[in-house]
Amino acid sequence: MQATKYNIHLADDDEDDLELFEDAISEVQKDAQVIKFKKGQEMISHLEDKGLNLPRIIFLDLNMPGMNGEECLIKIRDNKRLDLIPVVIYSTTFVTKVAKRLASQGANIYVQKPSSFALLKSILERSIQAAITDNP
Repeated sequence: MQATKYNIHLADDDEDDLELFEDAISEVQKDAQVIKFKKGQEMISHLEDKGLNLPRIIFLDLNMPGMNGEECLIKIRDNKRLDLIPVVIYSTTFVTKVAKRLASQGANIYVQKPSSFALLKSILERSIQAAITDNP
């Protein structure tokens, strides 16, 4: 059996967004496995497991209760084992000031959640392509 080539982690507290994301990924990257988390702290705890095969890319919802996407990003960038994993922050709103702050904290991409499935697929495809290019 062939190993999954693209292990993708997603943290988002919205069940509908989780399902939509997984549906879009299945159309964009056929050999991807999406591991979903409803809380940022759950993902961080999972990522800190030293026996874990690390993901190729991480998607974080910015506005989650408890540990939000920005706090997750800081934890990821503070961990040498996780530091080189591309991180995409996505949110229902796009604020330039926030985008600059997140970039300075190590976010690779900050995007607004799209209003259409086709646009979501396009964003995911570009994000994954960038991750593959930057981290072969």
